[in-house]
Amino acid sequence: MGHETKTQLKDYVEVKIMKIKTTVAALSVLSVLSFGAFAADSIDAAQAQKS
Repeated sequence: MGHETKTQLKDYVEVKIMKIKTTVAALSVLSVLSFGAFAADSIDAAQAQKS
């Protein structure tokens, strides 16, 4: 019995870690995209002022 609970716990922890990694990856992608959009807006604004 003890061995089964250990395996279940290990699986549970691994699933948690995978979910955390997925969440972190998604947040990283979102922040990069939003920064890219912000940078593009800034460049557009700077070019608009020049012309």
